[in-house]
Amino acid sequence: MASQIQEKQGHPFRPWSKMFLNSIFVVASLGSFCLAAQQETKPRGKTDERRENILKLVQKYNKTPFANYLSGDDINDILKRGKMLGEGSNGQVFKAKEWDSGKHLAVKRVLWNDDCTHLQIRDLVREIAVLKCLDHPHVLHLIAVYTDDDYMYMVTEYFPRGSLDQFCRAEDYSCPQIAESDLKVIVKCVLLALKYLHEHNIIHRDVKPDNIMLCEDGTTKLIDFGFATEPKEEPAREWEKLGSPLFTAPEI
Repeated sequence: MASQIQEKQGHPFRPWSKMFLNSIFVVASLGSFCLAAQQETKPRGKTDERRENILKLVQKYNKTPFANYLSGDDINDILKRGKMLGEGSNGQVFKAKEWDSGKHLAVKRVLWNDDCTHLQIRDLVREIAVLKCLDHPHVLHLIAVYTDDDYMYMVTEYFPRGSLDQFCRAEDYSCPQIAESDLKVIVKCVLLALKYLHEHNIIHRDVKPDNIMLCEDGTTKLIDFGFATEPKEEPAREWEKLGSPLFTAPEI
């Protein structure tokens, strides 16, 4: 982390600054989705009827045909999959490399078949739809989306520095010495990302160290929009108890 968050003698991670950083993680406990489809398009796959039923469900959440988000290519022709970077409740994230350019990317693989529930499909569609309409230097960039018979693959930027949580864990949560100047950058980037989302009527609802990625230039990006929602579109979802309890606003 030396090039990004330097530990400096005489610049301890002061208690007040730690509280300031922690306060970010309860700012966005509500959230939004930003798109949905009014046109039915039939993607490829071994079970066309199943895919048609999925797209009918997609119509409820997208104003843009969801199939427009899907690449018609085979992901194995584009990327070489590498080691697994992490695993969550709704999928795994792998490191990958483009065959042509050699560029490293991250691939989130999510189950996309008959075993998926209505809610899982809804949340996956929403996450992709939200990311596709966002463009901000401190928000994750979704590069492409691929599908096969069982999975959907979301290709995004790769962050070799890892997450803020990984950085903290490397220090055993023992108050790592972070220069105040670096701490200010982290806080500023997260707040700018939240400001941008709120200006677009999107609320993240799962801001936590796991979802703040450290960029090589010292800035950060906010990721994981699986719980994001738009209050005007889905007012009932505003008060759903989602997110991570340790980083949820106390009034929730």
